[in-house]
Amino acid sequence: MKIGALDIATTTGAAVMDDDGVITTQTFKGPTRKRNILEDEKALDAEHEAKIGRLFEDFVRVWLMDSRVEMVAIEAPLPSNTSSTWAGKSLIKTTEKGASLSAVYRIYGMSMIACAMCARFNIPVRFIHQATWRKDFLGNGRPSDAKKESKAMCARLGISISSADAAEAAGIVWTLNKQINPYTPAANGLFKLPPTVRDNVG
Repeated sequence: MKIGALDIATTTGAAVMDDDGVITTQTFKGPTRKRNILEDEKALDAEHEAKIGRLFEDFVRVWLMDSRVEMVAIEAPLPSNTSSTWAGKSLIKTTEKGASLSAVYRIYGMSMIACAMCARFNIPVRFIHQATWRKDFLGNGRPSDAKKESKAMCARLGISISSADAAEAAGIVWTLNKQINPYTPAANGLFKLPPTVRDNVG
């Protein structure tokens, strides 16, 4: 079963895992525009956003048709500003600086476009929280630099990437595979047999 994943952001990473567990990736980057210095930096340009949305829809359509994936995972969009309380030795409240208004607008819009395009092809979609795939792929749900660590992990696993976002998409598809096939060997791993097979334990 071929599965895919999207790490949707201003630059979007896409990853596909084939039936043999090999991961391939690619990257979508929408056009940028020069902003007038007199313009409000938080202002949204509807015409520009529409252009990006149109190009992204074309990208997803071609990606789905070419890859022939049967399921897709998307990193769950986060609020623009997040705070959480979690327990360690003591309760700690953390607040993370959010993305810009245009980035948040784009991420949510592109996520909906991707879901709609998958629905058009009758491909099931699920959202995966960033802490979930980071824990599965990197061993830490709160890494100091997820992009850097994802690139390093892909290098160790022999996964060719075209961007840091593609590396994160590889982590998302890794987690999707783990969720739907919890007893299969790891993607691009050294061992192709599950540990319960007698031939694999000598």
